[in-house]
Amino acid sequence: MIETYAGTLLLTIVAELIVAAVITRGKRPADLFLFVLAINLTTHPIASFLIQHPNLPLGFWSVEALVICAELFLYMKFAGLIFGPAAKLSLACNSVTILLSLMLL
Repeated sequence: MIETYAGTLLLTIVAELIVAAVITRGKRPADLFLFVLAINLTTHPIASFLIQHPNLPLGFWSVEALVICAELFLYMKFAGLIFGPAAKLSLACNSVTILLSLMLL
């Protein structure tokens, strides 16, 4: 079980990099690494805060849905992807990390 925030962030980034590499078939690997890293460094801390904050009425699934939408937008804005590929990438990456989260809880 991952005990630290840094460990969960690292696991998320590694998992999403692998999924993104498979989805994009290894195109633009340097750019892909930077986009996945930057996007996860943005969304992961916010999601962790929202899930763990006792006074916010958001649950795990609501926060994950927000993350998928946010990352879809960020992939479109910064990676230059159109809606379809950005949605596929965001859904695939986050599906894997959601599964890992549920397995490690």
